[in-house]
Amino acid sequence: MMPDRPHWPGHLFDTHCHLHFPELSDDLDPVMERALEAQVRGILIPSVDLPSSVVSSRIAGERGLWSAAGFHPNHLEGASEESFRGVRRLCLLPQAAAVGETGLDRCRNRFPMELQLHWFRRQIELAEALGLPLTVHSRGAEEEVLEALPARPSFPVVLHSWSGGPETTKKAVSRGFYIGFTGAVTYRRSDPAKIFDGVPRELVLAETDAPFLPPEPLRGRRNEPAHVRLTARWIAGRWDVSMAEACSVLWENGLRAFRLHPGNRRTHLVYPMGAGLYVNLTGLCNSDCVFCVRKRVDGIGGYYLRHRGEPSREAVLAALEAAEPGEYSEVVFCGYGEPTMRPDLLAEAAEAASRAGAETRLNTNGLCLDHLSPDETADLLKRFTRVSISLNASGGVEYRRLCHGSCDGAWEKLMSFIRLVGKLGIPGRLTAVSGAGADIPRVRALAARLEMPFTLREG
Repeated sequence: MMPDRPHWPGHLFDTHCHLHFPELSDDLDPVMERALEAQVRGILIPSVDLPSSVVSSRIAGERGLWSAAGFHPNHLEGASEESFRGVRRLCLLPQAAAVGETGLDRCRNRFPMELQLHWFRRQIELAEALGLPLTVHSRGAEEEVLEALPARPSFPVVLHSWSGGPETTKKAVSRGFYIGFTGAVTYRRSDPAKIFDGVPRELVLAETDAPFLPPEPLRGRRNEPAHVRLTARWIAGRWDVSMAEACSVLWENGLRAFRLHPGNRRTHLVYPMGAGLYVNLTGLCNSDCVFCVRKRVDGIGGYYLRHRGEPSREAVLAALEAAEPGEYSEVVFCGYGEPTMRPDLLAEAAEAASRAGAETRLNTNGLCLDHLSPDETADLLKRFTRVSISLNASGGVEYRRLCHGSCDGAWEKLMSFIRLVGKLGIPGRLTAVSGAGADIPRVRALAARLEMPFTLREG
């Protein structure tokens, strides 16, 4: 995805652009060509309902951009628990960088405020559960928006195309909320000093809200992401800095606002792959395999899985619940590490998935007998429908060469674990990674002697 690309002076991030609307989606190739010519290297595509969320997600996935899924306060015709379930699923995809566009609107007032508040609060809860930023619309309801939002949210809040007055703006930035400025800030009759000058530079975002609100001198025309450069030029002048410096600040702000920056990158705690839901509950591991994927990349399938610190119990359970595990064929407990290193949380999460009606699979290196007794291990294993065990070697010498277990007698403990799984009658499967240096025919033969199915995984 785009955060991994190098940043050059002049790159820009359009943090709010409705590429899903027909005005832009029907003309997408030339629109994107002009955006690249204008050095727009990041675009966040917000949505207004479930159908637009689907389109935003598709465009973002195809073009290396980011999407947001949600219900806009003026587009609640199809809002329901069923459609919100679809929004939740889209928020789990790797291109999803925010929930929204959500919020409140008293200017158009198309739907009762009670209904607007209901769906706004539901989307706040979703952002909190998944650790996703929230992109917020407010028109004539700025104070009510601030009142509905948590005072100190655990997720970034982006106040898109903000039009609050000086006092509400002061309240917003005191809570660390990002403020998005569109081309409207360049209009001759606007008074930007009342709002813009009161926002710290590190909280300023540039956005188009395309196809709406084109900057001067393009008023009356269709807006598009390339035009964010004109807003950035106005910002540079207001800050009295070079265009290159303004672009650099705005680029960094955009990445931080949507948790895409290396310093605050959001780790996916739950993520769908195929028909399963995977739970990434730890970065701890008691093995150091030479072929481990963590040595090469930060994740798989577009998901960022590396942990900067251990996720809290509350964060893991909230993310799992929000993902609705019962909707998947199975819930797989893995981690970008070894899940049995956190046995209490693993047991609690597996029980939660089971209560939701899901089958559960444990992916493990089989070394938990180093830190759990046989009885504790048996009690943990009984919470799973099936167990996948990394064998990766045909004997102790090969295992020590390839897997470097941090515990004494790692191979013997692995063999004991495999026998325990068989004794408990839990369906088990042994695996090995291709191309990692193991003698695969001998590994297959060992698996047959252990009376467990064997799967060769791609390295």
